[in-house]
Amino acid sequence: MFFYIFLLVLSTASSFCYSKSRDVNVSTFFLITTFLILFTPSALRFGIGEDYFNYVEIFNIISKGLPTRSEIGFYFICKFVSLMGLDVQWLFVIVSFLTILFLFLSIDKKYFFLCIPVYMMLLYCESYNIIRQILASSICLFSTKCFINKKKIKGILMCLLAATFHSSSFIVLFVLLLTLLVNISKSLSYMIYISLFIVFLCFDVMGVFQNITYISYYRYYLTTMNYSETPIKSGIGIILQTVILFTALYYCNENENNNDSEHAVCVLMILCLLIGQLLMNKISVFYRFASVFYFSYMIIFPRIYKSNSKYRSLGLIMISSIICLLFIMNISKDQWAVIPYQSIFH
Repeated sequence: MFFYIFLLVLSTASSFCYSKSRDVNVSTFFLITTFLILFTPSALRFGIGEDYFNYVEIFNIISKGLPTRSEIGFYFICKFVSLMGLDVQWLFVIVSFLTILFLFLSIDKKYFFLCIPVYMMLLYCESYNIIRQILASSICLFSTKCFINKKKIKGILMCLLAATFHSSSFIVLFVLLLTLLVNISKSLSYMIYISLFIVFLCFDVMGVFQNITYISYYRYYLTTMNYSETPIKSGIGIILQTVILFTALYYCNENENNNDSEHAVCVLMILCLLIGQLLMNKISVFYRFASVFYFSYMIIFPRIYKSNSKYRSLGLIMISSIICLLFIMNISKDQWAVIPYQSIFH
């Protein structure tokens, strides 16, 4: 547990120094240092994360030329490692490198000190488990940045690249394309937010999902352990997530007219995060849907930082504190199956 907290503190300090440094050489040093802090433990891990040995098995199947169900991008990485005669560990090295690389390409220097700690608390430990989806999310983050910077074609192409690693990227692509058609106003965004709560409180989501899965490709989820109603717990997690998202929505709306593209992206991403959280707390399998949009926080935090509100610092501190609390709660329960940390040298 303390190893990951140490990584969080170290990466936060290093990213802060990079963001605030004005000297080119010093900035380069802290940029590389931050990269290595995130990359090295991820690349050298061994046997931790729920799916580590599943990925090893998939790699062995692909290297033997046997048929398997895998996205084409992940398949080619496995094939490349195999053809080069490299050990399976290089699969994790390459995926970790690409994940951090696209993350860094997506974040402006002045926002590094905001986004790197958020990534560490929300997605870093998760990247030890669902490596394909987190790599895809990192590329989707870069795609989203392209959309915000009005480079639509490049954004679409990058999202399609992400889809070669995980098909969930098509959902992100759909949302990004939707931003070309709609820009939800401040009042409408609040109405949708509240309406979503009412819908999930009043309707039988479990029953609706059953009807859909019986007649669709996803009916196999009915026979898996992932398809089950989420056990009712204290409810603290969903309350904290709701507070985070509503606060983020408020501050993102403060600069509504500054950049229509950025405003549309932020609002739609927040609403997708809300839908994911509400679904996840009803049906376990939707945890994957919620995690698809976790990269959005790296878009949302800079948006809040640029807010016109005089209380923006308070908002950032509050949201960061809640995310940190959730991180401590999850890591203390070994939610991601990464404790204790083990490397290939262990």
